[in-house]
Amino acid sequence: MTDAEAGMENALKANTKDVAEQCEKQLSDLKEAYGEAMLEVKFLKKLRRHLDTTEESE
Repeated sequence: MTDAEAGMENALKANTKDVAEQCEKQLSDLKEAYGEAMLEVKFLKKLRRHLDTTEESE
């Protein structure tokens, strides 16, 4: 058996529960990163509006 065949055999033996847990963790991490990015976008938009109004009043 070649190394490639052994690797494929091991991949087929992977525990589906482990794969599902790994996917859930990745999804959770992505949701957290997305939430943080959205907060940053909102903050930057508010900052831009504040700076725009401050410049207009000068």
